[in-house]
Amino acid sequence: MAAALPHSRLCEMPGSGHFGHIEEPEAFIDALLDFVRTGQSVGYGEQEGVRA
Repeated sequence: MAAALPHSRLCEMPGSGHFGHIEEPEAFIDALLDFVRTGQSVGYGEQEGVRA
């Protein structure tokens, strides 16, 4: 699924089920902050190289 979503990342947390943010909050926060700090943001109505 991650390959089909532009600018997405796959983050697996083997010790969690559907509630990684609750079951492994430290790992979730680390992954989220890494994405926010290094991820490219594409705003609503924008595509790579195209602005709406």
